Amino acid sequence: LGSTDTVQSFKFMHYARKPASYTARLEAAPGHKGPVGDFVVESKDIKAGAAGDQPVEVCVEIRFQPSQLGESRTMLVLTSPDGGDYKALLVGYAQPPKPQGPVVIMGGKPGEVEFSNPFEETVEFTIQVDNPSFIIGSRSIRVDGKKSQKISIQFKTDRGKQKGSLIITAPKVSTPWKYFLEGSP
Repeated sequence: LGSTDTVQSFKFMHYARKPASYTARLEAAPGHKGPVGDFVVESKDIKAGAAGDQPVEVCVEIRFQPSQLGESRTMLVLTSPDGGDYKALLVGYAQPPKPQGPVVIMGGKPGEVEFSNPFEETVEFTIQVDNPSFIIGSRSIRVDGKKSQKISIQFKTDRGKQKGSLIITAPKVSTPWKYFLEGSP
């Protein structure tokens, strides 16, 4: 959750004997109340050539950027006056955040971690480090929904090379985001 998003291709076959342009929209899946915004249609121009004896394969890029743990479902609807309508159920599954890094911080130079808020709404995140050789500017950050913010980290070089972790928590998630840090004088 929040560490990566995934782009995958949805492919369908265009059977019409003339070219067609398709529009894509996302709708709530039947019986599912999750956010539709977890899926984004990346393909802006969905065009299919005329089919001959064989249908034409058309590819639509879909990004999954979960805003909640567990399963998300959304209905993809592709429509064309010349090619007809296609509907597909999109299913994504978000797991708790996975540790990332190491992020190398050089002594005397500020380092940074770019953190993305995976949720739809603005959230206040708590930030801490587990080694006093690493210094963060603030104990919390407020990040707008689906936006990123840089977290500045300094490394005190008086103890030589050090390792630690940047830990970010939010009330909505039981597992924190963790970034391994490596300080070098």
